Order: sequence, then C-alpha cells, then structure tokens
Amino acid sequence: EVMGGWAMLSLCLGEYRKGNHEISEKWARRCLRHPNRNPAREASALTILAMTTCLAGRGLEARDLLENARGAVNANFSRPFQHGTSWEGFWFDWVIARTLLKEADGVLGK
Repeated sequence: EVMGGWAMLSLCLGEYRKGNHEISEKWARRCLRHPNRNPAREASALTILAMTTCLAGRGLEARDLLENARGAVNANFSRPFQHGTSWEGFWFDWVIARTLLKEADGVLGK
C-alpha cells in the first residue's frame, strides 16, 4: 500500500521542525512524487523543500521552488472563497500552504 501524501507531508514538516533537514527534504520529494496529486499539499511540500534547500546552501534552487509554490497559493487566493475538495485542497489546506509560504519568506530572506 502506498503511504498517503498527507502523511508524507506531515513527516516532512515534523522532520523540518526537529532540524532534520536532509530527512525532511527526502520526505518532501517523496510527497511531490505521490501518484494522487493535490495542489495544496504540493504547494506546502514545495515550500518546506524550499526552506531545506536554502538551509543546505542551494539558494537558487530554493527560490525556484518557492516561486512555484507562491504561484499556486496566489492563484488559489485570487479566486472567490471556495470550500475546496479533497483532490484540489480544502480551504484550510491552502491556509496551511500560505502560512508556510510566509515562514519560508523569512528563511529565504524575502
């Protein structure tokens, strides 16, 4: 059985919070390869991945990752409020992605 994408994101964030950036990066990349796509979850994974790559000294890669996440988050919040769905992300999934994006702006020095 394939581990759920949201479980992978939780592991990614948990390892990031514990300072295990290499392990966090591995979980983020696995999350992004998950066969069941979810734009909100992917935006969060990209954002955490941006922070880990920045802290690993790969600033250009980090900025590209963060801009991809920012594009998805901004596109979602530019629309009128929607409750969302399990395949595109519920409204609260997008709020989490936006909160992580603000944190990443601080890590990347924006």
